Amino acid sequence: MSTTRDIVSAISELLASLDALLKTDTVDAVVSLARRLGVGPMVMTGIETLQGLFTQLVAFLDKVKVAFKSAVQVPQLMEPLDSILEMLEPMVQGVTEMVGRIQHTATVVIANLPQPEDLALIQERFTELRATLGSYREKLLEAPPPAEVPALPAGGSP
Repeated sequence: MSTTRDIVSAISELLASLDALLKTDTVDAVVSLARRLGVGPMVMTGIETLQGLFTQLVAFLDKVKVAFKSAVQVPQLMEPLDSILEMLEPMVQGVTEMVGRIQHTATVVIANLPQPEDLALIQERFTELRATLGSYREKLLEAPPPAEVPALPAGGSP
């Protein structure tokens, strides 16, 4: 079974081999051919994309190294914890009781929160209101009916 160190070592060897392959005259000739054929910009885009990816991986690995250095210190930091926990034992019981009260209060509050079905009903009502307003908007966009000309009385003048 491979260990993490074995895997990291194999990846390192793979990357070194890939770098050696890219430094060969054959790859250099392929790049020159791509330039002569006019596909240099496409190849350059691929190269720049890989360079960006490798830059991000290097930055990510810097963060991983810092995390690993911190993780190595955890056992040393835990050594004095036993004596500290003995001193804190009376306080822990009080904290446990307080956590129980908080849990009870949270349970009561949560029980009084609206249910998803209630919120879905409100959403439905907003959707209906939006549709109603939309129908009025459509009516406002319609051409107005022609104005009615009032009929003159039978005597000729109003």
